[in-house]
Amino acid sequence: MPALCTTNLWLYGDQDLLFAKTIAMLLKMLGLPEGLKYVYLYFFHLFGSAMQNMLTLFCAILLQDFGQAIMWCKESLLQKNANLSEIFGYYENILILKKCIENTFGGVFFLLTLLGFLNAFGAITLNLGFETGAWSKREYVYNAIIYAGINFSLFLYLIFCGADVNEKDKDFRNEVNTYDLKSRLRNLRNDPNGYISALGHESIALSACGYFKFTKSSILTGIGVLLTYSLLINEFQNSK
Repeated sequence: MPALCTTNLWLYGDQDLLFAKTIAMLLKMLGLPEGLKYVYLYFFHLFGSAMQNMLTLFCAILLQDFGQAIMWCKESLLQKNANLSEIFGYYENILILKKCIENTFGGVFFLLTLLGFLNAFGAITLNLGFETGAWSKREYVYNAIIYAGINFSLFLYLIFCGADVNEKDKDFRNEVNTYDLKSRLRNLRNDPNGYISALGHESIALSACGYFKFTKSSILTGIGVLLTYSLLINEFQNSK
């Protein structure tokens, strides 16, 4: 919704919004204080993209559980007399689940990531001063800030849960390498079935249709691009 608001701002910045006038007239007819329209607009923005927020929260919880499964593998490996067959059998199921998640939710991840960046871009440009016409009124600015805070918090929760999966998998692989090194120093046959050698070197990084990977480096790059373009838009407006 903040992205749509910003688009309307760019296109129709000098025009008043019809639904805002209708709300003000209705409140006046009912004898209610005009300040209630702030509350109305807040719920209008909130329920306007409730489906997006619910999908974002669902996917974030899914990624969080995925990370917990990898953490179980790491904790099991650290135990004395660890059962490699059980651990790597469980990890193999995790790899299969990763492919299923990417095939099923890859498009959803891509859309949620794209909408999240667009919403954040719209909110940042609005807060930096890109506001004209009816959008410069308090009710629009305040509600955009409040709503963008909720939406952006859920979006950050999603991408950091995705990045946490990658970090936990790196930790697990580091523990596997440490376990293998200690066993070699003790001249123990720690991997008779070849589990460790078949593990590979590339850690798990969930992908959104191949366009975006949930890693710390990708997140930092995306946030940097977001802030850069927001500042450029603000400078372009100030130069007019």
